[in-house]
Formats: sequence, structure tokens, C-alpha cells
Amino acid sequence: MSVVICFAAGVFGVFFNILNPGRISLVPENAVITPGKMRAGPAQKPVPGTAQKNKEKIKTAVVLNPKILPPVVKPALKNKTEVRVVLPLVIEKPAATKEAVLAVKVDDRTVNLEQAKLLFDGKKAVFVDARPEYTYIDKHIKGAISLSASRFNFQYEQKKEDLNKEELYVVYCSSVTCHLSDFVADYLRENGFKNVKKFTAGWDSWVAAGFPVEGLKVKVNGGKNE
Repeated sequence: MSVVICFAAGVFGVFFNILNPGRISLVPENAVITPGKMRAGPAQKPVPGTAQKNKEKIKTAVVLNPKILPPVVKPALKNKTEVRVVLPLVIEKPAATKEAVLAVKVDDRTVNLEQAKLLFDGKKAVFVDARPEYTYIDKHIKGAISLSASRFNFQYEQKKEDLNKEELYVVYCSSVTCHLSDFVADYLRENGFKNVKKFTAGWDSWVAAGFPVEGLKVKVNGGKNE
């Protein structure tokens, strides 16, 4: 009885294995069945491209797991980029020339001590002393004429024939706090003199600089005026 049960169970198992999609193969895949016996067939040849696919799978696994990445060696650059630092161009200004110092703007009605001395040395201006006439007689800038603010009309009438209105006239008085030169400069402009400028530093700065002076009270000591 037990033999019958075992035989029935084996037959049932075989049929169940045949009908099941996930059945277990009873014959080896590489076996060749012949009418009398079963023997192992020849080894299957590798499918072309399989090795390359396996290498790609290995590379994919390495990328997915960064811990096993090999050290990356950066290739040397064939064409190195040259970096140039462009510095700003520095242009040195040339030293001021006499012409540059004398190039006073048209609307600039004043000159400083340096400009006055250059005009004096170049004989490019007529210096006008606006201080009282007796002060002019004592001491004044060498070659200057007297047109005092208090006696301008009288002195101007006497000298106007000798004055060229096209020349440059530089009017001065005692110092920066003296405004007599302002009045005389305005009087000259009212009489048609267009190129009139005021020497703001005046007589005191001229004498302090040791520039040429003359007058009745000027003493000459070793070629220097006192």
C-alpha cells in the first residue's frame, strides 16, 4: 500500500512540476538527449559583447558606490592659459613751464607771486602801483607806474596817451588785505582796458622774496635792494 502511495505522489509531483512556470529543470541545460543515453554537450561559446557589458556593469557599480572610486589623476593641460595683469597707465605730468604759468584763464583777474615774477622777467606786463603817490616815490616794484586810487583821475589824464590798452596791466597795493588795487583795476576797465589783473599778494610779498625794487629810499647793498 505504501509503495502505491509513494508512486502516486511521485507521478503527481512530476505533473505539477511540468505545469508550474517556475518548475525545476530535470535535464541539464547543456545536456544533449539521445535515444539511448544522456551525455553532456559541448561548452557554449560566449556571446559577443558579453565581456564589454560585464565591464560596464562593474563601472556602474563603482559609480554607484563612491567609496570604492580609484584616485582621480588629472591630466596635464596641454595649453595653459596665460594670465596677464594689466596695470593702469601712469602718465607723469611734465614740469610747469613759463608759458604754462603765464597761461591765465580769461575770467581769472588775479595773479600770484610766481606769475607776477614771470611776467616781470618776460616784460609781458605793465605793473601799476595803486598805493598813495608818496609811498610809490619812496619804494615800488622796479619799472612800475603810479596810478593811486585817491588821485587816479588826475594821474590818468597825465599818462593816458602813453598807455596801450592792448597790453596786460598788473595792479598791486600793499598786501592781501589792501583793496586799493581793486579800485584802480576797476577804473582801468571802465576806461577801456580789458586785460587787467590784480597782484593779490602785493608789495609786501614782492619785497620779502627779494625781487627788484626801486625808489628814493631804496638802498643798494652789494647789488641787493634794501
